[in-house]
Amino acid sequence: MNLLFKRVKVFDGTKFLKGRRDVLLLKDRVERIEEQIATRGLPKSTKIIECHNLWLSPGFIDLHCHLREPGEIEKETIETGLLSAGKGGFTFVVSMPNTKPPCDNIKIYKFQLQAREKAIKNVGRILPELLPSCALTKGRQGAEPVKFAPLVKAGGKIFTDDGRDVLDEFVLREIFLNLSRFKGIRKMFHAEAYGLSKGGIVHLGPVSKKLKVQGNTRLSEDVAVARALVFAEAFKVPIHITHLSSYRSVLFIKRAKRVFEDELGLHDALTCDVTPHHLALTVEDVKKLGSLAKANPPLREEKDRDYLVKGLLDGTIDCIATDHAPHTSKEKALGLKKAPFGIGGFETAFAVAMEACNAWKNLERTERVLSALTSKPAEILYIPERGRLREGSYANITVIDPNCRWIVRGEEFASKCKLTPFEGRELRGKVVATLVNGEVAYADCERFKCRNCEILNGIGCSS
Repeated sequence: MNLLFKRVKVFDGTKFLKGRRDVLLLKDRVERIEEQIATRGLPKSTKIIECHNLWLSPGFIDLHCHLREPGEIEKETIETGLLSAGKGGFTFVVSMPNTKPPCDNIKIYKFQLQAREKAIKNVGRILPELLPSCALTKGRQGAEPVKFAPLVKAGGKIFTDDGRDVLDEFVLREIFLNLSRFKGIRKMFHAEAYGLSKGGIVHLGPVSKKLKVQGNTRLSEDVAVARALVFAEAFKVPIHITHLSSYRSVLFIKRAKRVFEDELGLHDALTCDVTPHHLALTVEDVKKLGSLAKANPPLREEKDRDYLVKGLLDGTIDCIATDHAPHTSKEKALGLKKAPFGIGGFETAFAVAMEACNAWKNLERTERVLSALTSKPAEILYIPERGRLREGSYANITVIDPNCRWIVRGEEFASKCKLTPFEGRELRGKVVATLVNGEVAYADCERFKCRNCEILNGIGCSS
């Protein structure tokens, strides 16, 4: 598809370009970015979009989401999950391996990629790109490393037993020895010391006491993060610590990054992420939201939230990942003690993160939030052709209306999971279109105005 965006504010992956620009897309690439592009001489098929106050950003990249297929398709499927991701502005997502059966072999890895292709045919349009992450141990049982070579050869880049940490240090040593043979891969840590977190429902403190549920101490994460840092330094294998929740973990990582980079020369060894809900909510919100705010790791205290926000803004925390974890309404209705952990997050991620970081009136903060959704995760995945908006780059693009104020309505989500802790909340900033390799994956016709509306072909059209 050939598109010309007129007078748009361009975020290139690290910063906003000065003034407004015209951006020309030819097929799957960004052809030109200039102050003004004449329409004369362009291919006749080129559709022109008057952008007015819209922003153009590289497509969002999510390093951590749960698509539930195979095994739990009542909660989500690859099709519904990717539809939801596209509506949230994501053009590339990394799914976690805790499916049923888990993604610990080449068969399940390829099944998920094939499921995306089937979904594209079924919905009749492009969907966000999918990279399945792979388990570290067979069956995610922590006892025996998977066969890494065929998974790496097939394209695997992220290896994790997400939902569990590998408790046996000898097995973890074998994993690191195996992974040290490969380049362009990363071990993702779910940092949790189970002896300290076992049975925990919410953060250990006054709220857990008031609600009369077992608490999960932040020490569980802190101890596991310290352990992960030691293994990364010892084996020189790049690691990524996902869904940080503890202020002390932020401090550990900040110190470790200085040591890794300044003293050890390990410039690519340590990265981490934070979720929008950990940026925005605290354990106090559990009192009114109940199981809707039940997550693992749990929402913690305001001190933790403050450190997470500051850590993201100063670059200690590299990127934002949704940890989109859909469940059925029936499961979440079981109450705080029995409901599963998890929050759906694709379609609220950008707006929630912007509000939590108080970014709307601060250009530098806005650029940091956007880079945490675009160029930073692309660097972590070693995919330099993604996460940037420049001439020659792939046309993976998120179009944002920064002035749109909207009310969160879970029933309008494309995800099977219609539950959200942000239900009824007014947010600012709305994704109005998502393009994957130059093709429209999602568009909201009410806000995405164009001179030739037929370019949308009815895709995602709310009119």
